[in-house]
Amino acid sequence: MTQLFFAADRPGPGLHALVIGVGGYAHLPGGSGRTIADPLRYGNLGQLTSPPRSALEFAGWLRDSDPVRWAAPLASLDLRISPAPADPEPGGAGAVLPDATIDSIIEAYDAWTERCASDPDNIAVFYFCGHGLQSEEQLLLAGDFGRYEGNHFRGAFAFDSTRTGFLQRPPRTQCFFIDACREVVPGVTAPLGGATADPLDRPDAMRRRHCDHDLTLQSSTPFATARSRPRNVSYFTAALINALRGSAAVTDEFGEWVVRTDRVAMAIDSLVEVEAARPLPTAKGPMFLPTVLYRPDGPPDVELTLACAPEPALGRATLFYEPEHSTRTERTPPLPEKWKVTVKAGYYRIGAEFEDHTYDPVSRTELINPPLTAQTLRAVSR
Repeated sequence: MTQLFFAADRPGPGLHALVIGVGGYAHLPGGSGRTIADPLRYGNLGQLTSPPRSALEFAGWLRDSDPVRWAAPLASLDLRISPAPADPEPGGAGAVLPDATIDSIIEAYDAWTERCASDPDNIAVFYFCGHGLQSEEQLLLAGDFGRYEGNHFRGAFAFDSTRTGFLQRPPRTQCFFIDACREVVPGVTAPLGGATADPLDRPDAMRRRHCDHDLTLQSSTPFATARSRPRNVSYFTAALINALRGSAAVTDEFGEWVVRTDRVAMAIDSLVEVEAARPLPTAKGPMFLPTVLYRPDGPPDVELTLACAPEPALGRATLFYEPEHSTRTERTPPLPEKWKVTVKAGYYRIGAEFEDHTYDPVSRTELINPPLTAQTLRAVSR
């Protein structure tokens, strides 16, 4: 029987989440089981400490976020976690969580699809963090990858086919978040050399698509590596949580802030770059029609960057920003670097003034939108 970490008894549509974090691989070097005889064939994969903590962080945010803010409130949350030997209790002392073996994942997925199909207006959320490889499609490795001698990939599942298959199931709004590498290991995964990984769901040419609103994000593009921090939440997952919390928000026709599926996809690369301090491009699904997922409680935070041109003017400028109906904040010279501040989204008067009168003062009003806004003030010399 599937073990639910959270289940709410609410009438009507709800959000049903399946969250998987695989850090401990019993049959990879350092694992608790028999080590596969040929680890170098798979890129010398090892144990991971970030995926369990990333999955727990994402699941915890879903559980603790205000249910009234969601288009459909959290109704069920199923966790599957395989801790790394070096970090055996990522959920804290005494926390007992179902292991993320392939059989456990299949059991959880089947039960999750049934819950998702209970109402066409449900929101389906699938999250996976762990090892991944790239063949004709992305392969995601369960905690018992390597258990089966004849085909190590019996301990994995094919993601792209799984995603296509679930598009043909209810509900109308579906979110899949995959935080895993997509590297190719020559001679094994391209092609697989006889090894195959089955999907969790099989597409059917005779079945119509039920999904109208898709948000599918993969933390790495084909043939690339996902990045994370040991014993910490991955860059992608941290950015994803921030996006859903409000960093991907936009105002709707009523002037209220909303997080839509298309805005999350548009904002995620910028947010990952902020987390990682370098570009780490992600891959996005087709999206179809956008829909609202979440409504933040007020204007979200924005990283605002103010600069002045030409370059010599920046070091001489008193830069300022002033929100509507509030007080002005300024930075005085000499500071030749761009000014980076965190502000609440909304309309601001921004400007630059010069005490030495080398340039004329300049100001304008701008809408400062999340997640990042950069504004440059053009100063004219006297």
